[in-house]
Amino acid sequence: MQLCLLTFFALSADALRRLAPSELISKDSFDGRVSKQGFDGKNKNEFDKNTNQFDKEAAAENWNNAWSAEAVFARKATGVVPELVPSDFKDRFMFKEWKNMATKGLYFVGVGIVWAGIAVIYWGRGFTTVFSIIAFVTSLSLMSNSIRSVFVLEGFRYPQFVTASNQLCTGLAGFTMLQFRQATTGQKITYPSITTMVEGIMPVALCFACSLGCSNLALLYTSTHFYEMLTPCSALVTFGLGVFMGRVTNPRLLPPVLLVTASLPIVAFGDLQFSLLGLFFVMAGVLSRAGKAQVQSMLMSPGAMSQTFDPLELACWTTSATFSVMMLWCVVAEGGAPFWEVKHLSIVTAVLLSCLNAIVLNISAMFVMKELGPVASQIIGELKGVLACLGAVVAFGEVISTPQMIAYGMAIAGVHWYNHTDMHIREETVAQAKKLVENQQAEKA
Repeated sequence: MQLCLLTFFALSADALRRLAPSELISKDSFDGRVSKQGFDGKNKNEFDKNTNQFDKEAAAENWNNAWSAEAVFARKATGVVPELVPSDFKDRFMFKEWKNMATKGLYFVGVGIVWAGIAVIYWGRGFTTVFSIIAFVTSLSLMSNSIRSVFVLEGFRYPQFVTASNQLCTGLAGFTMLQFRQATTGQKITYPSITTMVEGIMPVALCFACSLGCSNLALLYTSTHFYEMLTPCSALVTFGLGVFMGRVTNPRLLPPVLLVTASLPIVAFGDLQFSLLGLFFVMAGVLSRAGKAQVQSMLMSPGAMSQTFDPLELACWTTSATFSVMMLWCVVAEGGAPFWEVKHLSIVTAVLLSCLNAIVLNISAMFVMKELGPVASQIIGELKGVLACLGAVVAFGEVISTPQMIAYGMAIAGVHWYNHTDMHIREETVAQAKKLVENQQAEKA
């Protein structure tokens, strides 16, 4: 087992080493590039003006390779958060524009609109659930900026070290909250047994590491369009895996899952460049994320495993286990270099900011999964694209393309449909259970 893990880590490390540092997006290029989808004459003039370190021919070549540069950067970034895809790193606005206070205000108006939409869809589940979903989607959408700050602005290109740091900080923060809760409320902390560690906690950590490695290798052996067209099937694979594992899954939830799965690939449609090896790694990454979600859900479902944890406990124990796996990967793939370079204050600050975002992301994700289940949590993760797109439209006047309008509209409809169907099924289940109890009491009388 250890030999297989070391071999897998080495393969993923080789995939990362094949990305030359010069291929990463420079800060000047980031400041001066605009979205390829919104490219027109005005944007081209702005692009040429902000790339004065190149001649026009070089600037045009840089523009044509913008998507591939995002893909290269995403190969590094998926070593931190496997849910992120190359389009999450498309530059939707000019850096100078972002410094404008009015632009910032409009952007947050756009974010507020998305938050309001989430509240409308999920208000029936209560304030805590709505707050958890908003925290989860927002932190996931902000993670791309956190990673860009570490990798691009600071030049700290050690994804395994950053991931290990994120997991360690989440574990420490979670344990601190558990201790505080126990001291103030008297609620005992559930510590995992050896059996639970072997059957539940460590499989989650290994699935997480496997999804990272497969995402890296998939982006290396296939095109970004092909990668992004397949990754939205995570919800469908999670649904199918739940059926395979014998978990209670209502077939009435399948149509909205299919709608969301079919809608989002429209945004990424392009040159597919099919690769059988790339297909294998994409699907292996998707299956790993599905397995992680199902096992996490089982660890929070009474009777599914030998122990049951609440979301905060599970976030603490799983991230602690993931830290041990990722630190081993870091040592194998990156050696001692990140420990030496992280001594700089600016790098420490950037890494800690990414850790703060990761704490919110990892803990809120557990609360979302506890309330909505593994399939719904995968679907909600896709809302990060809607959040980024709407914010860019409100703040920077970016034009939404027709495929984006169709895809995101279908996705939002699918999310609402799934939530409405799921709540109706739960109400029916509660009503049936209540009726069964009444019948039993009537028989005894």
